[in-house]
Amino acid sequence: MKYLISTTTLFLVCILAQGQTVTISGYIQDHDTGENLIGATVYSLNDQLGTTTNYYGYFSLTLPAGTKE
Repeated sequence: MKYLISTTTLFLVCILAQGQTVTISGYIQDHDTGENLIGATVYSLNDQLGTTTNYYGYFSLTLPAGTKE
């Protein structure tokens, strides 16, 4: 049984490593008021990928692993 669990875990780790992406997410708020910023743009210059915040100021952006900007 331990062998099956170890093999399954290793298999799942290999599958996840192949995707090699990183997801960055969070909330964007106004510095002074703390108000959530709706429609703010989050953009990666290197990958030319971006997204905007939703009604709650939340964003989620998936980038290739190794991206620095």
